[in-house]
Amino acid sequence: MIKIRGFTLVELLVYAAIMGFVLTFVVGGVISLNRSVVASRASRDLNVSASTALERMVREIKDASSVIEAASHLDVSPGVLTIETTNASTTGGTMKFSLSGGQVVLTTNATTSLSAANVNVSSLIFYLAASTNSSAVRIKMTVTSPNAQGRNFYDTAVLRESYVE
Repeated sequence: MIKIRGFTLVELLVYAAIMGFVLTFVVGGVISLNRSVVASRASRDLNVSASTALERMVREIKDASSVIEAASHLDVSPGVLTIETTNASTTGGTMKFSLSGGQVVLTTNATTSLSAANVNVSSLIFYLAASTNSSAVRIKMTVTSPNAQGRNFYDTAVLRESYVE
């Protein structure tokens, strides 16, 4: 008697169906993982860009001697904050924070972008709180990204030189 080795057509179809199901789950998992990585990177970029811009604004506001209210747009978006500083580390002078093309920019002698190009700052509002002894600026910034949900960021800085006599 001759033994024939191999698979029947039914066995091959069953094995192909099982491999198809396994491959579908593997590919679906890889696609899901890729989406998670993209969203995570976008969220990280959004947070880093917002914190970097806020950190620079707060540092310069703390070193400022006054807010030039006539040159500022307060309590509205897009806001503009113009400050006067005599800080030796920044050579002093006038500094203006504003939005340009969805980016937070600092204008002194030159214009510098404070936020990353891959995020969009959709709202920037400055609130001035002034008393007889000091002044403070509260910042509200809304940052969005194509692959991450938009977030609001807040910070407050007291003008250190505003209460020095």
